[in-house]
Amino acid sequence: MRVRPSASALSVVLLPFFAALLLAAGCGDIEEQGGSIFYVNSISGVYKDGAATNQVDVRQDDCEPDPANPPDPEYFSDHYTEVEFINRPINNSEEQTASVVYIRRYEILYVPLDQLTRRYPVPSPVIRQVNDTQGVPPCEPTGACTGTKMTQLYFVPIATKTELEKSWVAAGNQLAYNVQYRFFGANDFGEPVQAVADYNFYAANYDYCSE
Repeated sequence: MRVRPSASALSVVLLPFFAALLLAAGCGDIEEQGGSIFYVNSISGVYKDGAATNQVDVRQDDCEPDPANPPDPEYFSDHYTEVEFINRPINNSEEQTASVVYIRRYEILYVPLDQLTRRYPVPSPVIRQVNDTQGVPPCEPTGACTGTKMTQLYFVPIATKTELEKSWVAAGNQLAYNVQYRFFGANDFGEPVQAVADYNFYAANYDYCSE
């Protein structure tokens, strides 16, 4: 995705997409919760027709180059996340120990990654309730464990993009962040279950006019 430079843009280097998962116990450990080993198997940002991306477009441009013609607004919307959860029984169990897990709420925190980004205000946290009653069913004690995907979870809402735009304009360059997710839910017996995951992303004025 091409970056539209700001008035004082510096050279931009797009780093490879990096994804790291922090599980419920932290530090890469997996801990039993309510009879389940529950964690995030994969997570990625998506935008425009569900394409995976770690680049957040912070400004809507006019795609019509001729001012004499009607405006042609660039595609501009919330960025979402696609998450795959795994819910499996306790290790080495021959009987089913897990039950369905329902995600009820999630929190998103934004953490600046580099010295440039740290100079500017941190975007406000996002806290959302999950209205979808879709549960994450448990895998069988033996055999392959298939994950359950949830979509339309927020990554960067438009309100947050507005905050990021101000910092991007002030910086004159692409900014780098880590986005941290904390998922909270309960199983069929009302016992609390949670999972944590994170990945890195970049914020700038990306060009969606050419797509």
